[in-house]
Amino acid sequence: MLRATVGERTRYFELYCFELYSLRIGGANMMISITTGKYTEEQARQSQMFLKDFLPRMKKFPGVVAIYHFAQPDKGAESTIVIWESPEALKAYREGDLVKEAVAFEKKTGMPTSREAYPILTAL
Repeated sequence: MLRATVGERTRYFELYCFELYSLRIGGANMMISITTGKYTEEQARQSQMFLKDFLPRMKKFPGVVAIYHFAQPDKGAESTIVIWESPEALKAYREGDLVKEAVAFEKKTGMPTSREAYPILTAL
């Protein structure tokens, strides 16, 4: 179980098969980013094709510790969780060209997507 708090909101995330050792190597400034979208079946198929190429390149981005992508078919949703070494690494990604590819894909396919980020407070 991973807890992230922003302001007065607390969110809990269960990450199955989570490599906890990766959280311990980065120290106290690590971040978690969550990208979530609602998709039709066709959009989900397109998303999987896009992510097959995109996520391995994202994993090579400086400061990425781990990436977890999962689907919630009963809700018609998919999410990607990324563990970052630092707020600076996340900021560099969000200001860089790689994220622009993802945003362009989402716009092209009409996928409603949200992006959130939180500091990691506890990793056990």
